[in-house]
Amino acid sequence: MKKISKMLLKSYMILVMIFTFSDIVIFFTVETYIKKSSADDLYAIDSFLQYETKEFKEKLNRGRNIKDIIDSALDEAPKILGSSIIFKVNGEIISNNYSLNELKQVESQEHYDVVNDYGYYNIQYLKRKINLKEYPDLEVYIIKNLKSEKRLMLNIVGISSLILAFTTLIAYFISRKFYNKFVFSLNELQKLTNKINLENFNTNFKESEFYEFQQVIISYNNMLKRLKEQTQNQIDFVNNASHELKTPIFVISGYVNMIKRWGLSNKELVEESLEAISEETKNMTNLVNKLLFLAKDESNNIKREDFDLKELIELIIRDLKILYPQQDIELKGEGEYCIYSDIFLIKQLLINLIENAIKYGNNKKITIILEKREGIVAKIIDRGKGISKENLERVFEKFFREDKARSRSQGSHGLGLAIVKKIADILDIKVSIESEIGIGSRVSIDFKNL
Repeated sequence: MKKISKMLLKSYMILVMIFTFSDIVIFFTVETYIKKSSADDLYAIDSFLQYETKEFKEKLNRGRNIKDIIDSALDEAPKILGSSIIFKVNGEIISNNYSLNELKQVESQEHYDVVNDYGYYNIQYLKRKINLKEYPDLEVYIIKNLKSEKRLMLNIVGISSLILAFTTLIAYFISRKFYNKFVFSLNELQKLTNKINLENFNTNFKESEFYEFQQVIISYNNMLKRLKEQTQNQIDFVNNASHELKTPIFVISGYVNMIKRWGLSNKELVEESLEAISEETKNMTNLVNKLLFLAKDESNNIKREDFDLKELIELIIRDLKILYPQQDIELKGEGEYCIYSDIFLIKQLLINLIENAIKYGNNKKITIILEKREGIVAKIIDRGKGISKENLERVFEKFFREDKARSRSQGSHGLGLAIVKKIADILDIKVSIESEIGIGSRVSIDFKNL
């Protein structure tokens, strides 16, 4: 695992290396340019002298003195700063301006006709022999002193080094200051997070001066709030589930004790106890199945297929008639109502909604209406006691029951509509409830996305 401090140091060193490499590239680029420019000056002078020396023989034939001819050529030669032209004939030196030390350095070299360097940024020279029968040892030396260029290069190197050192120090102090501020904020967050547990969800984080870090803190705060809500919901869920399971277990345990005490001699008591135990066992089985459904993630197990919604509702009504033989259920809707979805989940959703209407419908007729609009809409209408406005928003909560005592006698655990909501979310179905006390409730199921 990498540390931020090491990564910053590595980035800092890379930055220094980039600056250094850039300085080196600039230095060698300028050096190459200066040397090429100096060599071009020497070749320019050499071109002129080659043109002049071609006339030397003609001028000698006219009776002119070699020294006068060379002086004339020197006067007409290009004047370039730092350059010297030296003719050497019969051991005599003829020049416009020269340094004896430079000449000694060049004389010992054996390179001719090309520009050469002597020393690092010392001098550049071009040495050439002139072919004259009368003066076979005639030579010309074109020398360029690079002292000014050398001084310029040293200044460039010095200034670049100072800039690099200054930039490096500034970058170091800036990065250290940034790192200290960043680490301080990080340590504060670490201290607070270490204190967080299920009993303490303190989300009072101090604001950070860094925008990005502040966004992390905001996200962390929101996450803690969600965790707090989810944890509380889980605690409530466990408490409610344990409470719901305690009652049938207590009832079963009571009847078992009664059978142990008096059951052998009282046949009616045994039958009553077995009937009660059977009923509570069914009740517990129903509750456990609903809890398991809510606990499982069904979103990854969806199996979609085409089916007729009307046929499915008719099948559900037929099954519910066995459990509730006195209940009048009316289905309205002509033709086919085909949808493409998970038939098992749709069936569970409809069973819970219709059974809910039966339990709270006061034994009055229930009407189911199928309509075709933009999509298919199913309406389940009961004429029961209705739901108050303050409780209407809570009906999809787990274990919520408006009348807990009556719901218990009806075999309700407050999980049916929670299952409906979960299925609706999984299948992207819109379920809405309208209700009025004393008139009844109307549930609309919008299948337009299926």
